[in-house]
Amino acid sequence: MFLNHSSDTAAVVADLMAKKDALKINETISGAALIAQGFGDATKDPAVPDIIIRPDLGACYYTGNAKTAEHGGLSDDDRKVACFVSNPSLKKTIYSSQVSTKQVAPTILKALGLNPSSLKGVVAEGTELLPGF
Repeated sequence: MFLNHSSDTAAVVADLMAKKDALKINETISGAALIAQGFGDATKDPAVPDIIIRPDLGACYYTGNAKTAEHGGLSDDDRKVACFVSNPSLKKTIYSSQVSTKQVAPTILKALGLNPSSLKGVVAEGTELLPGF
């Protein structure tokens, strides 16, 4: 959740947690917990939300009669995904190390002969290519 005023964070969290059962909220992450868990500081970075809501497993929030899309969540099922790469010129190899989905875009650029450093995020975060490339 991005708030108009970060100073409202504690009050909004209190309101959410007062209705946690009805809203199917497992926990909220804000303030120092956001920073400690590696999400960043919402008071200094406008790309960091003021509050992250971890819903109860299986909860989906949407209006209308049908869900059209979902952004994922913080559960292992949402955050741990298999990654398969196929190309006739690649040798069959299995890597069991943990990787990040943010490594996919620069790896594709490299495979296409383009410079992964043309992505500002790759430069800013020092993102590495997927193993094997």
